[in-house]
Amino acid sequence: MKITVGRSHIESARRKDSHHCMIADAIKEQLNVQFILVDTQSIRFSDPKYNKRYVFLTPPRAQNEILRWDRGIDVQPFVFDLEAPVKVTDVRKRWTGNPKALKKARKRYETKRRDPMAPRLVKKRAKPQTKVTRHRQFGIRRWTRTA
Repeated sequence: MKITVGRSHIESARRKDSHHCMIADAIKEQLNVQFILVDTQSIRFSDPKYNKRYVFLTPPRAQNEILRWDRGIDVQPFVFDLEAPVKVTDVRKRWTGNPKALKKARKRYETKRRDPMAPRLVKKRAKPQTKVTRHRQFGIRRWTRTA
């Protein structure tokens, strides 16, 4: 499928942002999908109509434009092809079981969690030292260290 990145997409895009780049805006407008993430490695989005999550390899033309855009070089409108997806999965949902069972499990967990004499269900974890951000550096989303 052909994706056309126009002047309006380029002007409204944010540099080094994997969710609001020019390619993500163009895909959202043309394919009517959500949860779009674009970097130099892959393009990922969810299609609510079919309840699927698609992963595509980023074409070389789009990779070059992303790198130029993130470096601050002006980009002209362009067109690229999204080939067949490399991975298609079902969109994950939070809970697919009985709502009463979920409520019962939450209640049981909360009562045990608040009781100081009850054995620990879950060990307290230390704060994670790294986290994933939507910041894109050199065209690829990066891990950042929190202090």
